[in-house]
Amino acid sequence: PSNAPFVLPLEEAVAICRERAPDAFVVVDAAHALGSLPLKLGKPLADAVLTNCHKWFCGPKGTALLHVPSEHQDWVEPLVISHGFGTDFASGFYWTGLSDFSSWLALDACLAFWEA
Repeated sequence: PSNAPFVLPLEEAVAICRERAPDAFVVVDAAHALGSLPLKLGKPLADAVLTNCHKWFCGPKGTALLHVPSEHQDWVEPLVISHGFGTDFASGFYWTGLSDFSSWLALDACLAFWEA
C-alpha cells in the first residue's frame, strides 16, 4: 500500500519486467507491506524484496528486511562491506562499523506482539 492507501498491481508489474527484460534481477520495494499485507517470502514474486520494519510493523526506526533467495546470495553483495563479509550472506550486511544495533534487538518483541 501507499499513503493513499493504494495497493499497487505487483504481480502485473513484475510480469511486465520479466517480459521486457527476462534476464533482469527484479527487486520489489515493499516499504509499507510488512504489517499491512500478507508477505509471503517462501515463494516471492520477485528476485528480492525490501521492506521496512518501522512502518506498519511498528518496529524501531532504522530496521528493515532484505530477502534474497539462496540462489542469488552468491553474487548479491552490500555496497559497504562489513566485518563479517565473506562469512555468510547475512554477516556481509549487518556490521558496517559504528552502528547502533539496539533497534534490531527490539524486533523480537515486535514480532511477539503481532503473533499474540
